Amino acid sequence: MEIKTDYSDVKFRNDGKLKLLIIVGTRPEIIRLAAVIKKCRKYFDCI
Repeated sequence: MEIKTDYSDVKFRNDGKLKLLIIVGTRPEIIRLAAVIKKCRKYFDCI
């Protein structure tokens, strides 16, 4: 599997937001990252 280095095909949605996938492991990790996740939801289209 080759690592992707060309991101020229990344497109903005109609609202101008990039898609962002947030993956967390444990509950304490979610609690620590809650503020960051909240900001991400404001600026990105979170999946």
